[in-house]
Amino acid sequence: MDDLDLTRRLLAGTNPVPAQALDGVADRPQAVALRRRLLATRRDPALPLGPLLRGGRRRADRYRRRAGAALVAVVLTVAVVVVASPWSTPDTASAETPPILSYGLVGATPFGKAEGKPAEATLRRLARVAAARPAAPHPGDIAYVRTDNWFFTASMDGKTRAVGIRPVASETWTAPDGSGVRHDRTSPPLRLEGWLPPGDPTGTVESTTLPAGTQIQPTAAQLAAAAGPGGVRAALIDGIGCVPGSSEADCLLQDIPQVHNQQVVPGVVDSEMWQMLAAEKGVVTLGAVTDRAGRPAIAITTSLELVAPVRCVLLIDPSDGALLGFEQVAMDPKAGYVLDVPAVVGFTAYLASGWATSLPS
Repeated sequence: MDDLDLTRRLLAGTNPVPAQALDGVADRPQAVALRRRLLATRRDPALPLGPLLRGGRRRADRYRRRAGAALVAVVLTVAVVVVASPWSTPDTASAETPPILSYGLVGATPFGKAEGKPAEATLRRLARVAAARPAAPHPGDIAYVRTDNWFFTASMDGKTRAVGIRPVASETWTAPDGSGVRHDRTSPPLRLEGWLPPGDPTGTVESTTLPAGTQIQPTAAQLAAAAGPGGVRAALIDGIGCVPGSSEADCLLQDIPQVHNQQVVPGVVDSEMWQMLAAEKGVVTLGAVTDRAGRPAIAITTSLELVAPVRCVLLIDPSDGALLGFEQVAMDPKAGYVLDVPAVVGFTAYLASGWATSLPS
């Protein structure tokens, strides 16, 4: 077995790009230019050749074969980058699942064993800063929300595995009666560290018209009218519901993002929700974290004692108490995802919200 065959065997099964996608890639301008630069590079005469070439012609031929194999491997690696991410910078790639974020209180502990610390004091502090957050300018009654999302689906049919990856950038406009418009675009692949790529999506817009009454209940206005954290808690559980088998704390962490998906949530409502979670048994903080958009956040989730097939993590802005995003991490193979756990199976980053005067045409 020569070096090229050994390299192929070592890489077998790890390349996310199908073999047929590489047809003709070596002849692309990027690969040709790289090959020419490598071949044109001259050896520095000040550096010794070492023992590799001291055995005469046979060792020199072996050296050339290995150098050729290395050159092929380099060109193939560049080709894979070109195929996997032709529209983005070289530090992006289309991974099967994004890496789990680095949480300050987790450190080197595997996420599946990350206990966290009681979140009551942290949530009460976040509630105070949220209550002091100025209201957004209100030129109209159309709520506008912009998000970047990543969804993972997988299924197994016998020995065949079907995997779906959906990076989607969404803009949603919602009228007071619940009608609205949503614009979706396919987003570029995530950066290697799991962050969102820079720039705006450029894909074709898929527009969806939302009929009246389709927005999530309770609305932010209904939550503002609820009687304190207890009323907010009851409104969320009764309105959005709870997945069978989940703890109520886990349900609340899944319900809160749904309120933010279509609505401009004022600071006073966020404050009530953080106070509610502060009194909830089994809610912990994983500490400081940088979210998918590169923003500082505080991570709030459920303790390991509250067994959840998918652990929801809220990411809250420490400066104004706003919800920046949430992560969904599969913790149990029985959750239905055909992958090794723990693994990120979805996230949403809230990038902008405010009020508009009309729905887009």
